[in-house]
Amino acid sequence: MSGWVIPEQWRAQVVPRRGGMTAPWPEPPAAAAEDLGRRFALPAYGKDPDAEFDPVRHARAVDSAAAWSGGGDLDPRDAAAAVLLLGGEIGTLPAEAWVQRSGVVFAARAVAEMPTMIFNPLRRDETLYLRSRSVDGLQDWWASHWNPERTRMVADEDVLVSAAMTIRARLAAAAAEEHAAALAALDEYREGPLPQRIITSFLAPERSDWIDADIAGMVEWFGQFTIDHRRLGLEGRLHTLLVLAAADPRQFCALDQALDASPVRLHDQWIPRERMLGTAADVLGDDMMKILDQRRYGDVAGIRMGHAGLGDEALAVLMSIPSDAAMRRIVTGTLDTYLSDFARCGALIRQPERALRVLADAERSRNPDGWLPSIYRDVIATVVDTVPGAEEALGDRSGLGRGLAARLDMADRHSTVFARAADRKQAVTWLAAIRTDETLGLLAERADQKYVAPILLKVITKDPARALRVLAGWEADDEHRGEVVADVLRNLVLDHVAAARAFLDEGEPSSPAARQRIERILTAVEAAAAVPVAAEASLPAVLRSGAKTKRLPGWLVVGALPGVRVRGSEAVLPESAVRQLIDLVARSTFAVPHPGLDDVRAACERADLAGFAWAIFEQWRGADHPSGDKQAMLALGLLGDDTTVPAVSALFGEWAFGAAGRVRTGIEVLGAIGTDVALTHLRRVARKAKQKGFRKLAEEKLDRIAEVRGLSPAELADRIVPDLDLGTDGRLLLDYGPRRLVITFDQWLTPQISEESGRVLKRLPKPAAADDAVKAAEAQASYTTLKRELKDVAAERLRALEEAMLTERAWGADDFRALIRDHPLVRHIARGLIWQVVDGPSFRIAEDRTLAGVDDTTLTLESSAVVRLYHPATGDPAATATWVGTLEDYETSQPFPQLAREVHRFTAEQTGVAQIDDFAGSVVGSGLLYALVSRGWRFGEWHGSVVRDWPGGQVVTVDFEPPFDPMGYDSSEPRKLGSAVLSSPPEATFGELGPLAASETLRDLHRLAAG
Repeated sequence: MSGWVIPEQWRAQVVPRRGGMTAPWPEPPAAAAEDLGRRFALPAYGKDPDAEFDPVRHARAVDSAAAWSGGGDLDPRDAAAAVLLLGGEIGTLPAEAWVQRSGVVFAARAVAEMPTMIFNPLRRDETLYLRSRSVDGLQDWWASHWNPERTRMVADEDVLVSAAMTIRARLAAAAAEEHAAALAALDEYREGPLPQRIITSFLAPERSDWIDADIAGMVEWFGQFTIDHRRLGLEGRLHTLLVLAAADPRQFCALDQALDASPVRLHDQWIPRERMLGTAADVLGDDMMKILDQRRYGDVAGIRMGHAGLGDEALAVLMSIPSDAAMRRIVTGTLDTYLSDFARCGALIRQPERALRVLADAERSRNPDGWLPSIYRDVIATVVDTVPGAEEALGDRSGLGRGLAARLDMADRHSTVFARAADRKQAVTWLAAIRTDETLGLLAERADQKYVAPILLKVITKDPARALRVLAGWEADDEHRGEVVADVLRNLVLDHVAAARAFLDEGEPSSPAARQRIERILTAVEAAAAVPVAAEASLPAVLRSGAKTKRLPGWLVVGALPGVRVRGSEAVLPESAVRQLIDLVARSTFAVPHPGLDDVRAACERADLAGFAWAIFEQWRGADHPSGDKQAMLALGLLGDDTTVPAVSALFGEWAFGAAGRVRTGIEVLGAIGTDVALTHLRRVARKAKQKGFRKLAEEKLDRIAEVRGLSPAELADRIVPDLDLGTDGRLLLDYGPRRLVITFDQWLTPQISEESGRVLKRLPKPAAADDAVKAAEAQASYTTLKRELKDVAAERLRALEEAMLTERAWGADDFRALIRDHPLVRHIARGLIWQVVDGPSFRIAEDRTLAGVDDTTLTLESSAVVRLYHPATGDPAATATWVGTLEDYETSQPFPQLAREVHRFTAEQTGVAQIDDFAGSVVGSGLLYALVSRGWRFGEWHGSVVRDWPGGQVVTVDFEPPFDPMGYDSSEPRKLGSAVLSSPPEATFGELGPLAASETLRDLHRLAAG
């Protein structure tokens, strides 16, 4: 034994042996004997209505328990039986009580008696517990977790092992005379069955001959039972204790061979890993890894190796063993696997000298074909940095880094190369830790790969002169990588202009091409310097120098940002003002922007600020979105404009999976920009995002914006309907050069194409030879964009206007003109509908946008008038009939049912109640319920009802069953309707619903019941 220090977590678990390590073992409780007596005196002691005990042994055990409580002398066997009747979960108490009352020799005898009495379905001759009255034989022994016989066997074994562990510790510390007497007593049990002999060997591990005999007897003992032990687990677990009794490598190997030849297995989850490791370490010392390298003991110790290498717990165990053999196992379990886990390779750095020795041996011992993975050499290089003077022992390092770089490239093509994202990040860190010119170039040309950019920025910032020298002369192996390196070099020069000039002045770069690269970048810097810079006096106060600013993040290169012009001039902000501006953004939140930003927006060109914000965002994006830096997204929201909105929205799909936080921040960006275009995109997220959480966030943001503006959500939606670049006449002209096409719309917002002459075309024509190719291409692109945008706008507006009709929402005269009649897009829908002045006449919108009454005379809308959509349930039936005829005369179809809408009335009986059962029991398809929800209803709690909220706080609820499963597994199953209930306000009846709400409620119920 070498005497190496056992880790503290193992030391506390060592099961002591005489002559071994002195491990702390708890002192027995002072009242152990009295506590055991109290347990014996409990009313339930010895009683189990489901159990059948041997009557003679049961009676003796009960008498023994009574004698113990009375302070009398006991027989060791009867004492053991009394304890087994307690039924388990009593820990070390019986053993401590025996030692306290009768001494360690008595306790050793009691423990040695116990193996023949504990229950085992294959050995019932002397057991106290015979069988369960509810179980017949061995059927379902393994399958039934609650099998009472299996439970009893486990409980009896737990009592025995807890007692044996305690007595072994007491014997290890006993006086010589008492220890010798105990060994003599245990020797009397060596003629018993194997389980009993194993317990004696465990109690006296110094008797190596006993252990040898027990191992040798395993095959014969377990072979006598003609049953599949491994499948049913009937052999018990006591032979597993031999792992804690074995004293040298020879015995461990013999036990391994005996287990191979026996129909049993080690119960590796029964012995705590730390207990096995600590006890084995106490015995084996440096020989420990010879044993743990064997599969069976490696499993018990928890150092299994899966398909992707060592697990975290296994690695922790091996790192706790200070030996070359353990380090070698770490190496083979991390570097030799197909899916090398780079996060775990970091363990090698914790023992650098040992790791270096093992890795160097592997390097020198590789065969001529080179079995050693290139990753070995990269690991060696990293370890070398922690061991001074070690480089000489390793030989040529010219190929270092390429193995890691190749794995990163492979990971871009195959997602299985790294098991976790942390593995890939660690691989990049390891590559950066190899401080050579070659590896810096390898990092730079992979700057577009995940996790590389932030680490590369740290590397080049630490030594910009070296980075300039390497990157200026770096020749990438393909065009794309060349562009990546060029971008990195450009930002490096822009961020370290003085260092770049000094580099050119002090020495010749490695090649003329390298010098030219740096000179070109510096020329661009000088050109930028030629742009007039605004005088400080012309700047808003918040951008003037003097105020202290926060340190900029490493990824942000100020020199690479576009200039921001002061409004009304060509002069741009000086660098000090740019830094102040970035600082103002960093000190803001979306909810509370820095007040100085209002002055900046007033003083600077708005488009320049938006471009400036997008450039910051692009740098942040190129650095792989460092999570701690908020300037980029804040800049988009606080400085962006309508040109920013589509670009941000386009990224939501990319971010939705794996970067949901960016989508949430992106929603804040759109809200902060706050223009009609931004809010239109925000409404699109609220309606069309695939993730429910994103839809909810967007809806909440729109509601807050509406509240701030003093509007309802519906009123806000009216104000953000885009015009899609239509003219004031509601048409779009597409210019092909020598000819122009006119796009108009019907009441469903379907585009209609015609020539200026009026001839209608079925589709947009392809450009002809006489057309202007550039203009025609632009026209076709405009039409494609129009159709894409139009689909969402049309669906939303048609739905919103129909809901406005049902809820009797009204518009003031000015809003009606601006948002409906004169809106370039909405006017086309509005022309197919009938409108009404509240408490006044109904009207339609004519082709020339004048208002025509029911008698087709022109109607003048007073500025104080309030307008809403006409509904036949509240209108005059004669007027409704006249309007139907008028629309037929003008060959006008309505975009949704209005005049032809069925009108329903409650019966006299229904008006006086709050519950209608007429439709109860109707079976409806699930699709109809979902369709109802899309038309103004909503699902109630637990998706077991549909609910309609009417103006005035009136709420109608219709139950159905079964409810919808939240996971949607039963979404196609038909549902049975319950009653329709006016659930709010309290004590209201259906007669209190207005005529429109009553008609629409009954209309929807009739449609549901009709299927």
